[in-house]
Amino acid sequence: MANDKSDLKIDLIDGEVAYGWQTERVENPDDPEQYVMVRSRIMIWPSGEIFPAPVGSPF
Repeated sequence: MANDKSDLKIDLIDGEVAYGWQTERVENPDDPEQYVMVRSRIMIWPSGEIFPAPVGSPF
């Protein structure tokens, strides 16, 4: 789910489902100054729920 260390971008609407990308900052638990940015494909249902997009989903 989105938080202050996450960014959502919608790039496709297919019927009632939106597809996009979520970029999230993942910190090293031992040293929060060290982190990586993780980008994942997501789908958003009309209810607002966010799920990982299945393999083969529209890009």
